This record gives sequence, C-alpha cells and structure tokens, in this order.
Amino acid sequence: MSQSAQRIFAGFACAIALVFGVATQSVFAPVANAEQHGVDLIQVCKENYKQPRAKVGSLPLHFDPYSMYCYLDQPGGSAGLPIAVGISSTQVDLGDLDVQAYCSKHWPGSSANGRMMGPFPYWTCDT
Repeated sequence: MSQSAQRIFAGFACAIALVFGVATQSVFAPVANAEQHGVDLIQVCKENYKQPRAKVGSLPLHFDPYSMYCYLDQPGGSAGLPIAVGISSTQVDLGDLDVQAYCSKHWPGSSANGRMMGPFPYWTCDT
C-alpha cells in the first residue's frame, strides 16, 4: 500500500474511531518490522518432497494459490508442460505444497499467505 493510501486509510480510521470513541493507537498502529518474503514454489516442492527434479503444477482453473501441487516428470515423459495442463500420464503427482513448512524452516514464526497478483497466484512468508 502506498504512503498516501496509508495516510488516507489512517485518517479514515481515526475519523471512525473519534465517532465511536475507540482508541486508534493500538488498533491501527503498523506492525513493527513486518516483512514479506517471496516464495519460490519450485523450491518448496523440492524441499517438501526431497526431490531435486520436482516441479509445480496447477489445476486447470488455476486462479487460486491453493490449486498448486508438486509433481515429477516420468522418465521419457515430456518436460516443460504448461502450468495449467494438470497431471497427464507423463507426470507423477507428489502432492500439495506445504508452504507453511517452508516458511517456518526459513523464517521461524512466519506465516504462509497465498494471494493473487492479477491472474497469477503467488505466496509470501510474512514475519
């Protein structure tokens, strides 16, 4: 959120607080040292399943960060399939991504958050 948007939001929140008599300092104060760390989903699959060749796929209607899964190409199978193809006969499904385990390992105490960036799902580890 831009600084001007934060100021507008803070001003709006203060106006509401004055109307309702709510203290704003503790309710709307920004979290000190909050950070978002981008997540490499391929690395999540590699670490979750201890498979250096693991890849990331998505269910056909992939406009959801929770539709992602990990897979391996079968020997002799076609590599580099588009992400929206889903599992074909040349892929071995490894399972869902455990992004929270990845976040906890690399940034203890962080929480995994799946979001959309336009039509693309992405994940962050928020500390």
